[in-house]
Amino acid sequence: MKKTITIFILVSLMPVGIIGGGLYWAFNKNATFKKYSHTKGIIIKLNEDKVFDYPYQKRNFYYPTIQYYDDNGESYTFELKNGSKSNPGEIGAEVDLLFSPRHPEYVIVESFLSKWFGPVMVCTVGFFIWIIIIIVSVVVLLKDKKQEKK
Repeated sequence: MKKTITIFILVSLMPVGIIGGGLYWAFNKNATFKKYSHTKGIIIKLNEDKVFDYPYQKRNFYYPTIQYYDDNGESYTFELKNGSKSNPGEIGAEVDLLFSPRHPEYVIVESFLSKWFGPVMVCTVGFFIWIIIIIVSVVVLLKDKKQEKK
């Protein structure tokens, strides 16, 4: 039984490491975003592409090209790399952006999804792995206890 407990303690360190890595990533991103400047961008073009979304079914995905200005008034444009099934906005619509003052070409759309999707998913996966390990540990320990009584 002690051997089983030791194994589960060691295995449970894996999701703790995954969650720790996700938290580190989130804190690192937060520190980076604090250094970024806020600006408004304008959708100047909507690029449309047909992509296989489901087997044998093509759907339209939209990739907006956005123009924005840095703190010195210099103009930049970028195209979103992640397409959207729904139209992300009309040409001329404003978009909130964050960009690096040192490297204005480093820009992201200011949204929860753009900023935090990765760290949240890593922490969530680590949490679910941890829950599974706890459930399996309890089941195995109860089974071991039953066998010891016999």
